[in-house]
Amino acid sequence: MLHADGCRQDLVVVEERLTGGLRDGAEGGTVTWRGIHWWPTPGATKASDASVPTNVAASHAEGVRCLSADAPHGAVALLRTPLAYIVQDRGSAAAQAKKTLNDAIKQMVAESTLSDAFTDWATHIRERQRRCAPGHLR
Repeated sequence: MLHADGCRQDLVVVEERLTGGLRDGAEGGTVTWRGIHWWPTPGATKASDASVPTNVAASHAEGVRCLSADAPHGAVALLRTPLAYIVQDRGSAAAQAKKTLNDAIKQMVAESTLSDAFTDWATHIRERQRRCAPGHLR
């Protein structure tokens, strides 16, 4: 358990012991420790900005928890949800009428409601999810 002086918060780090750069069992060499799990998960703190709607912050936090549990497929699914909420909350009628989240994001980018980076991000997530879908595993 550690205490961060800067933010004055406590955190837990699970570490593994390495001998000569290898997991336990190696003979000889320098013993070092490597953090393998951190709690709270970096980036998983609750949004303190009142302008972030509760449903967006909660669904984002749940997706980040999936990442910390090494559940990337669950994270992909759950991290789409905050974007869907943003489309519902901030999207124009044209964006909300789109049949897919990807098209809604593209519409919001075209209208300058969202940054251009969201188009690249959404495309990457959609392609990653398609590659990881059952029947598409490599």
